[in-house]
Amino acid sequence: MRLQTVKCEVSSWSESVYCKKHPNERGNYFCLSCHTIVCTACIVNEHADHQASEMTALLRQQQQDVEGLRDVVRDRNETLRKRLAQLESLRLVRTPCPLKSTQLYLLLPERIANALKW
Repeated sequence: MRLQTVKCEVSSWSESVYCKKHPNERGNYFCLSCHTIVCTACIVNEHADHQASEMTALLRQQQQDVEGLRDVVRDRNETLRKRLAQLESLRLVRTPCPLKSTQLYLLLPERIANALKW
């Protein structure tokens, strides 16, 4: 799913959410204390002493969080691709080596671990 699609779905979703207690009223707020979507009347009365956030602000913040996580995943993916390319280039290099094959075999896990460190 593309990010533009998510943005459209978030805005249309926020317009179609209603208060559970007052089904004809849009749920413009999210009560952080009760984890409930509520209307303006509920936020002023029953949830007056609770922590709350406007739905649009909350959705916008969550969208920014998702975008930030997407960037982290993209960066880590790029790092892994570079490390994989390094490993592939090591595999392709075939030069005479004074070490015996058993010695090389014992060094391999350590070298792979070092190449994959974040």
